[in-house]
Amino acid sequence: MTDPPPEPAPVEGPVVSVIAGDRLCTRCGFNLTGQEVVREDRYGLFVVRCPECGGVTALQEYPALNRWAGRWAALLAASWVLALGGLLFLTTVAATGPLFGAREIGSEPYRAAIAQAYADVQGGRASTTITSGGTTIVYGSFNSIDINWWRTSGARETLRAGRTNLDLISPKVWFLWLPMAAALFVAGSAWSVVLLHVRALKRTLFLLIPFGIAAAIYLLAYISNALPETGTVWAGRIAEDELGLTLYAATLPFLLVPAVIGVLVGRKLTRGLLRALLPPRLLAPFTTLWLADGKRVPVTTPHRRP
Repeated sequence: MTDPPPEPAPVEGPVVSVIAGDRLCTRCGFNLTGQEVVREDRYGLFVVRCPECGGVTALQEYPALNRWAGRWAALLAASWVLALGGLLFLTTVAATGPLFGAREIGSEPYRAAIAQAYADVQGGRASTTITSGGTTIVYGSFNSIDINWWRTSGARETLRAGRTNLDLISPKVWFLWLPMAAALFVAGSAWSVVLLHVRALKRTLFLLIPFGIAAAIYLLAYISNALPETGTVWAGRIAEDELGLTLYAATLPFLLVPAVIGVLVGRKLTRGLLRALLPPRLLAPFTTLWLADGKRVPVTTPHRRP
């Protein structure tokens, strides 16, 4: 049975400062932030003792980069701004695309019913397509519907038959909602890490920017695509006009909720993934994720001295 390693001898000398930034122990990689800096008596060097392995790390000055320091700083700042802009763009696209996709997919059954009803009263004269087996009548979204017929014939009331807009929405819309909700959860988690020193409430309110842009784009497109007073329109346009706002009201919160959850818990999940995938000695570059929330930084097992 071996004896426990002796306690490291303290470094003699006056305390001159405290490490405020991230500086890693050269021996075990522990983050020395918050440790006291001592002017060592014998050589007059500024050193800090690692509380984990007991190793002494000297603090040294690095050569000045002259004008290149400013250039590199500007380049890194520009890269960071571009990365934030790219993440904001991707979040906005992920919130906007499903609004239009849900409108198209969710209105498919109603769209087909409108086209078929109009074709029936026209004696089966719908748009056709020629196949190898002959002529096939197609009741699709590209049937041209007389808007006056739609408004005066009572076909709308017959097709709806007391059903609400929610009853007319296709269940296929779930195949769009679920994967996009997962994508926006990941986007929210990314923002929770990027906005490192922003409080949870402000991070949540930040999501109003991409989702507000998405909502405005959809509403402007919906208003500009209003049905004309006379003439003909596609059956799909009629269906989307009637169900568009209902699908909008259902899709937007369905996507916003997982994004908010990602903003609130994403940083915690990121820490858990890092601890699961990396040993403690390799977590030093990511200690800010713990310090930003006042958490205890994972530590390494102290090295035993021979």
